[in-house]
Amino acid sequence: MHLSRQLALAALFSFVVIVLAACGAGDSAMPTLGVTGTEDVAFASISAGFSHTCAVKRDGSLECWGDNTEHQSTPLSGAFDSVSAGAGYTCGVSRGGSLECWGEDDDGRANPPAGEFATVSAGYGHSCGLKRDGSVECWGGNTHGESSPPSGAFASVGVGSEYTCGMRRDGSVECWGIDDYGESTPPSGAFASISSGGTHSCGVRQDGSAECWGENASGESTPPPGEFTSVSAGGNHTCGVRRDGSVECWGSNLGVQGSHVAGQASPPSGGFATVSAGAFHTCGVRPDGAAECWGSDIDGGATPPLRDFVSVSAGLGDTCGVRRDGAVECWSTSDDAESSPRSGEFAAVSIGSGYTCGLKRDGRVECWGHDEHGEAIPPRGEFSSVSAGSSHTCGVTSSGSVECWGYNDEGQATAPRGTFASVSVGGSHTCGVRLDGSVECWGSNQNYGGTAIGQATPPGGTFASVSAGAIHTCGLRTDGIIECWGSNKYYDWTDKTFGQAMPPDGEFVAVSAGDFHTCGVRVHGVVACWGSNEANTATSVEDETVGQANPPTGEFVSVSAGSDHTCGIKRDGFVVCWGSQARGLVELRRD
Repeated sequence: MHLSRQLALAALFSFVVIVLAACGAGDSAMPTLGVTGTEDVAFASISAGFSHTCAVKRDGSLECWGDNTEHQSTPLSGAFDSVSAGAGYTCGVSRGGSLECWGEDDDGRANPPAGEFATVSAGYGHSCGLKRDGSVECWGGNTHGESSPPSGAFASVGVGSEYTCGMRRDGSVECWGIDDYGESTPPSGAFASISSGGTHSCGVRQDGSAECWGENASGESTPPPGEFTSVSAGGNHTCGVRRDGSVECWGSNLGVQGSHVAGQASPPSGGFATVSAGAFHTCGVRPDGAAECWGSDIDGGATPPLRDFVSVSAGLGDTCGVRRDGAVECWSTSDDAESSPRSGEFAAVSIGSGYTCGLKRDGRVECWGHDEHGEAIPPRGEFSSVSAGSSHTCGVTSSGSVECWGYNDEGQATAPRGTFASVSVGGSHTCGVRLDGSVECWGSNQNYGGTAIGQATPPGGTFASVSAGAIHTCGLRTDGIIECWGSNKYYDWTDKTFGQAMPPDGEFVAVSAGDFHTCGVRVHGVVACWGSNEANTATSVEDETVGQANPPTGEFVSVSAGSDHTCGIKRDGFVVCWGSQARGLVELRRD
């Protein structure tokens, strides 16, 4: 095999096909990177691609995660019967039978034909679909004839790297395309189902035994004895579901460069309904609808969306969220102390700069992490909310007064008297909403060069909430309009204007001010962001675009703008993050 083809094939995933029903392939992963699923958010099928994964929920809606460079992980709305994740693109069969594809469209791979289809299989550079009349239609690359199917009726079809295999209605298999390793030369006899991977294919015989053909350099075409209900061929490994629901895999267990063990062929224990083998990770659906993945997770393809969260807080390089059961979970690209939460039941959590504070269900505040100025040493007493900032923290007590602790060089921790409904801590200033809806701010009103910019000088009128950023502040008025004040620039050593204090028109239900960008949730759940999309550092702003102000589609109930990334909670309790290292910041660290 040519090296270029080996690399391309590594991007391949498999697509398991059973008579008139598609079951996507999966990528390998180290047991176990991601688990998700609840009674109201359960999956019916899953498909692991090169570096992203898509799944069909039981209500027919789609959920995708992992690499989104080509928007392959941004699924279309509507109900689907099946989905197949390819290399940089995705295709699905809608409930009406039409094909929809999105993502990279080289050679027309994401430009499907019209008609009514039963299943679809997306590969590395071409796709094929099984029509309801049993005929197969393919599109995309056709260098070796992989997109030129024979006539006649099929029961299923599966796409490999540069070849395709289809199972006839009598169970016989026919393949077309490149045949360097015998991948297009299937054995005779009848099969119950087949799956095509990189340069090998596997099928389940009618007696339940597995048989493979094609490339076998890593043992991917040497299945173990015993009975299987389904099988999925990936890049250089294969996985199958046994009759008792357990998953067994064989073939390569190495990562992208082949220098480390990724674990795609090392499945977790327990029962599965389906399994899908991708290039370097694998995903399966448990009988209760939970998705679980294992193997390489370079782009987050093996980390299903986090579920069951009621609140989330995005910080400098960390994220924390509160689950419905009150547990706090934090994830990070590092092992910093602020990402090591305390046990117990919490009502809310707030990430500062190097530390985190949480409000327990009994009203006590507990903090952990960096504590140079006492910002992580809360006072005793009962609180109704807490907000952590750069190096000081404030909370609203049960009586309505505001108490602050930590650094106080600008008076940011010296709260005024009186009662407040909420409080928000920024860089060196703090703002709160009074019971009458007026906003009061204290602390620094200047940038770091000493020029007055007005982040602590709020406008008059009534507000429902307020959010303090690094050197700007935004408030949500009671009529849903967002108003911001303070700086639109990056500190004081650059002429760059980001516009973080210039909100769009329209009605909102929530707002969150980050360092140099702001995000809000509109009345219909759509998130809008404005301001910096660039990577921030301690001394400058880099030209690298990271996208913290480019929110994904979908309906959200809340949003939290951090420094270089943003996180939001969707209506179904899933946490979605975007921006710098968003993949790492949305992965739970599993010790």
